[in-house]
Amino acid sequence: MKNDSRVPVILNEINTACNGDLKIVDQKRLEAGIAKGLHQLGQEDNQSLLKEIRQLEQQLIVINQKVRDNLSCLRWKKK
Repeated sequence: MKNDSRVPVILNEINTACNGDLKIVDQKRLEAGIAKGLHQLGQEDNQSLLKEIRQLEQQLIVINQKVRDNLSCLRWKKK
């Protein structure tokens, strides 16, 4: 899991909301949890994008086949 630059920002916001009362141990746990959560969100985003790309790929395959069919009809009509 890569270091996410958003983790310290989020951790700082939480600490501010707690009036700076977060203990170091709590901060470390939160930091790990935030990083894991952001990583999971990234994976879900990637899965969603991959699904969309596959759907578009299938649509392109259908469109390409229709174009080929139309071209073959045009060639046949020319003869």
